[in-house]
Amino acid sequence: AGISESGGECALLADQAEAAGIPFDPLAPELASELIDEFPNFLAPGNPLDAWGIADETEVYPRSLELLAASGDYDVLVALADPSQFRDPSNDEWCELTLRTLARLRDEHDGLFCAMTTVHSADPPRHFQRLARELDVPLLRGPRDAMQALSGVVGRRPYAPPTAAATTPDV
Repeated sequence: AGISESGGECALLADQAEAAGIPFDPLAPELASELIDEFPNFLAPGNPLDAWGIADETEVYPRSLELLAASGDYDVLVALADPSQFRDPSNDEWCELTLRTLARLRDEHDGLFCAMTTVHSADPPRHFQRLARELDVPLLRGPRDAMQALSGVVGRRPYAPPTAAATTPDV
């Protein structure tokens, strides 16, 4: 499942996913109803989900991602956001919150793979790169490359977060 900040970006992400062989499945009617109940400004939620302007972005993005993850319908959550060195830094808060939410949901839901991709192919600001590394959430550049990368790993095996070795290897 995917989420973005623009209907146009959702269409771009969906087109690139289709081209990469991993089309987005429609939302189940029950999940769409849950989203509408939670946020009445969602008139016809789709997948990818355009959450911009629905409610305060610091509420709608985390909660929408939580509902998508809790549905159990998806093994991958991807957020298309715009953490950009060319954009007003006032947008950084919700982008960072979305990245942190993806990390939390990955830890809370076995087998759920979470990633964020930027809208463009330019490097995101360094602090987003560091945070993504710290949280161990893939931060991909551009919808086309992101969907191609995800298509290469989606069918391989269920995602499992790294675990610490139980014993130290004898080297």
